[in-house]
Amino acid sequence: MTEKEFLEIDKKKDNLHYNFFVFFAIVAVLKYLLFDDKLIGSDIRYDIFIFWLPIILGLIILGVYQRKYLIYLFKDNDTIINKLMYSGFVLLIGSMFSFLSFHTTADFVFQIMNKNEIEKAESKIVDFDIDSFNEKKGSKTQLLTGGNKIWYEYEGNKESLKVNKEIIELLKKDLKNYLIEIELKKGIWKHFIIIDWEIKKRT
Repeated sequence: MTEKEFLEIDKKKDNLHYNFFVFFAIVAVLKYLLFDDKLIGSDIRYDIFIFWLPIILGLIILGVYQRKYLIYLFKDNDTIINKLMYSGFVLLIGSMFSFLSFHTTADFVFQIMNKNEIEKAESKIVDFDIDSFNEKKGSKTQLLTGGNKIWYEYEGNKESLKVNKEIIELLKKDLKNYLIEIELKKGIWKHFIIIDWEIKKRT
């Protein structure tokens, strides 16, 4: 493949790839905002089958799809450093696309199955100690911490809940005297869905 042919192919595909990227980004955001339940707990099976395998599968499919592009990249007479840098950039973009498309699709299926599972489950009430909290103090803090949050521990993992300013002010005065009461339902694997929660004073 000549450089001219390579550039022509690259130019034709750019708009198509951009449209696909934007589409899946919008779908991922909408899924997170409108469909995802608040889960607590972790399971290695989720990491393997819902996160890593879809992303790896996506990278393999993208690699096959872009094989001519990759072959040209490695056969080019550019320096090794430039090849490595460009390969890293291509891998990063491919991983982002795989995450937005393949992982989002796998997680959507997981969420549907999880919702069906909790319909058969009975809820339980569990009290958790509040370990710490994050207070929103400005746009930078909001970006880094996600705003006002309280943190607690479940089965050795740190979990969080978004709260309002009033709760933060209450905890600033007497953190150790309050608990989080959470209503849970068992979902798939070791995940639980939060049905409801409230801050209550220790008795």
